[in-house]
This record gives sequence, structure tokens and C-alpha cells, in this order.
Amino acid sequence: MSYIITALFILTFLLIIKLSIESHKLFKYLYKNHYETWKKITTIFGIPGGHNSFKSLRFLHSNDDLNDPEVYRLKRRVRKTLKLLVYVLLFITILFVLPILLWVISMAC
Repeated sequence: MSYIITALFILTFLLIIKLSIESHKLFKYLYKNHYETWKKITTIFGIPGGHNSFKSLRFLHSNDDLNDPEVYRLKRRVRKTLKLLVYVLLFITILFVLPILLWVISMAC
């Protein structure tokens, strides 16, 4: 069981790194090729270049690909990595919560 947990945590760590790299590629591409969109997405308190996760997630899950196939490809890769990371984190949560829940139920009976 401990090998599974260790593997899941390593997988989570690697997915976080992959998500960071893929996001960086997307924002770097937006900065170079679609500056106004990059500025709109990354502006916090009137200063562009920050990390505004609400605007970023809204753009990431929107259908607006700026008529650029590279933006579509990069957004798709970030979304796929993010989705996989969420699934792994949910599985880890269930893996930890389920034994505790079963223990509580067994103690109540």
C-alpha cells in the first residue's frame, strides 16, 4: 500500500511540474504573439504580468482560441494536464478518506 501512495505522490509532483511547464509555454506564446490577450489575462491591480488564476482559468476553458491553431494546441495540453492532476488528487483524497470513514463507521456500530 505504501508503494501505491508513494507512486501517487510522485505522479502528483510530476503533473504539477508538467502543468507549470505547459502553462509557461502557453503564456510565453501569448506574450509573443497575442500581447493584448496576454495583458488582459495576466493583469492584477492594473499591472500586467502577474498570475491571475481566475482570468487564466476562464481563458483556458473558453472557446476563444484567437483563431490560432497553436493557442488551441497549447490550451488543450494545459487542460488535459490539469484534468489528470485533478483526477489523481481526487483519487488520493478518496484513498485517504475512505479508510478513515470506514473506521468511524465501524466505531459507531
